[in-house]
Amino acid sequence: MKKYATEEESRSDLGKWETVLHGEKKMRGSSLENPVFDIHYNAREAGAKATGAEKIRYALIITVEAPKHADLYNDILKAYAKILVPIQPQVSLPIRV
Repeated sequence: MKKYATEEESRSDLGKWETVLHGEKKMRGSSLENPVFDIHYNAREAGAKATGAEKIRYALIITVEAPKHADLYNDILKAYAKILVPIQPQVSLPIRV
């Protein structure tokens, strides 16, 4: 470990973990076949796995962009009609362009 490591390097080297608040991954659509997201909640207590932890409600929100696929939203809803439910916004916000 360096004498003056960055926060990120220190966390990595010391084996500490931190909840991912956001991330980004770019891929070519042509390289994907039936892509999925697997998410799992790991309860922690003092940095170790918690025993008897209560279940919590959480959500995964993703943004998918495919400039060459004009009808992506409807195609995804059609393919996963029994799983996905479009969200209904509760608050109206102005869209800035």
